[in-house]
Order: sequence, then structure tokens, then C-alpha cells
Amino acid sequence: MTAFHHAAWRGCPSEICQLLLEAGADQTIMRDGVAIYSAVRAYRHQALVALLYPSALSDVEELPALAAAVTVPGLS
Repeated sequence: MTAFHHAAWRGCPSEICQLLLEAGADQTIMRDGVAIYSAVRAYRHQALVALLYPSALSDVEELPALAAAVTVPGLS
């Protein structure tokens, strides 16, 4: 588990997450095919979402964006 995945899972305060960033924790590493952005969204860790992705989509924008990104085999 990466530092950021663990922070998201544990619901660490944004101050801890800021320390991880300052210490050089890699936010691009995936865990079992799951990106950090997906993990922080799945664990609903809004402080970490805001810290790592200040221009990330809002909850209202997220669902249509996810739906648009879905590919269905056999359909184009």
C-alpha cells in the first residue's frame, strides 16, 4: 500500500497528507491497478482530494465524466 493509499484509507488529516507531499511521496504509483485519485474518491477523503487534485471534478461533474469514459465492447 502506498503512503497516499494508506492516508486515504485511514482518513488522515490534510496536514499529514501535506507532510507526505513535502517528503516526496509519489502520488503516481498505482496499487493493484487503482490510481491514487480513484482511491481518495472511493474513500471519500475530500481533504486529500482537494490537496492532491485542486482542480479535480466536483461530485456533480464526476458521474457524467465517469459515464463518458466507459467503453462498452462492441459499441463505438
